[in-house]
Amino acid sequence: MNASPLRQALHRATTALFLVAVTLPLALHLVTADDARDILQENRTPAPRPSASSEPASWAALPKAIEDYYRDFVRGRTSLLRTQRRLRWELFGATPVGSETIRGEDDWIFFIGNAALEQHRGRQPWSAAMLAQACDVLERRRAQLADRGVRYLFVVAPDKMSIFPEQLPAWALPLAERTPIDQLIAAAEARGLSDAILDLRPALRAKKGELPIYYARGTHWNSLGAYHGYAAIAQRLLGPAWPPTGRAEEILALPPSAVLPSESSSDSWGELWLLPAQLRHPDVALDLAELGEHRLTRSWWPRVGGTGKNPDHFYIAPRRPGSCLLVFHDSFWDSLVPFFANHFAATAACSTYGYDPLLADALGAQVVLQICVERNLWVPFQKELERESARAWIEEAELAGSYESPKWSTVTIEPSAPGILHLEGARIGTMSATRRARGIYTGTSPLLGELRLAFFHEAGVRHLLVRPLGLHQGFSFLAGRSGSTSSRDLSRWVGAYEAEGLRCDLVGLGDALWAFDEHGSLTHVLSELSLGATGGSAVDPQQRELRWRFLAEETHGARLRLELEAEPEKSVELVRRAHAR
Repeated sequence: MNASPLRQALHRATTALFLVAVTLPLALHLVTADDARDILQENRTPAPRPSASSEPASWAALPKAIEDYYRDFVRGRTSLLRTQRRLRWELFGATPVGSETIRGEDDWIFFIGNAALEQHRGRQPWSAAMLAQACDVLERRRAQLADRGVRYLFVVAPDKMSIFPEQLPAWALPLAERTPIDQLIAAAEARGLSDAILDLRPALRAKKGELPIYYARGTHWNSLGAYHGYAAIAQRLLGPAWPPTGRAEEILALPPSAVLPSESSSDSWGELWLLPAQLRHPDVALDLAELGEHRLTRSWWPRVGGTGKNPDHFYIAPRRPGSCLLVFHDSFWDSLVPFFANHFAATAACSTYGYDPLLADALGAQVVLQICVERNLWVPFQKELERESARAWIEEAELAGSYESPKWSTVTIEPSAPGILHLEGARIGTMSATRRARGIYTGTSPLLGELRLAFFHEAGVRHLLVRPLGLHQGFSFLAGRSGSTSSRDLSRWVGAYEAEGLRCDLVGLGDALWAFDEHGSLTHVLSELSLGATGGSAVDPQQRELRWRFLAEETHGARLRLELEAEPEKSVELVRRAHAR
């Protein structure tokens, strides 16, 4: 029996809709450009575009590469994910699969990764051996830095569930009275180490009230919670090593008029889940004009272990006395930056759970902080992180020679006795420097006063960093500029590039381009180069999100464009005003 015309029409329409649904994403993929912004918003790296070479192994890996790439860039992906996650949240009261989160009371969201919930419930207590090892580490670090005249403090930033356990689901409430942080605080007190560790839970629990101090649908404390954490740390550190703010305050004041209740999606899981409008939460903005005084520059040291996720930073407050804070930290440090930068001339932040006393020597730090979130409390005490910096400090036998800078004249160095160097240069005059630690020397210049000198290898080149005491604006010198060899000709791209208010000197050395700022400080080592006769790009492996794009021009010889990978519209163009040196 023949199907009715209506049934045939429905069948054809269904088939057509199915074919459109199947082919539309592929068609859109062929006619539109890839957009990685939503993937970057998910806090991960997008899959690279598939490619294959003549090697058989690359062809074997090609199907998986195509699958990964298509999964990330199939058109309509973002809308489908957003719809699926919104349905889970609004209809079933559930968080996305694999997000390591749970939904609490009043729609609060708690991160339970890194065994955070098991620790909070008392189901992962520390053994006596773990407590002894942690206390040994605290005691050793405190002693190492005390010998250098440096104050040391290990700070535990509480998990949100430790401050707001009442917002957890009923099934997630604690099963034991003591958690690992309770155990460690008690063990440290028994060993006489109370001055070396600070538990911020009491200070933050005391500030619970009408105003939010943690993000209800996020993971971290907000700016008000960070302020209360800062105030507790500052209170513990009050003493000779603690400098006042520019307003001569021992602890930065927070008047009620500066606390402005608001609502935001900052730190919200909604940003990661592509639901920022649906998962907003109460917030607080702090209106303190002085907090904008510091500026950020790139650090010169490497990561010393730990997460390796975030870049290391160096913050300078130009109107502060000559003091320096060194911080080894995780993400709970980010909101603390403006408060501490108002005390110290320089705030050096190293994103790691590792520890390196040589950095304190190199920077002349008066205070060293380690900041660790409660759920990762054991990580900083593991033996593989108890080591000196991965920086290749130069031994004394290798120091002799000439060191050059594109801004300052040559510095010549000769060892005059074991542990003593003789230095000459127009910038520093004639002086002697005494060894303080491996690769680190101090001395007095007749032109610049007391100096701290750090010698280390950078991309296979000897690098001298000179820091005048109290200035914290270092000057960089490289050994072997004129005599270096390279497998490629970089002369087409070296020279001084300028834009309004910005200058960058590029030096070709070895197989890299070395970038110096207007002060003569090394800011980037562009060791990953893709440059031809007409232009190309370069990358500093320590700051991959910043792209350096070069274009050859007849008028000026070269043009340089600096852009952020995720936001190419935010760019700066510099023109080479002079030919290569």
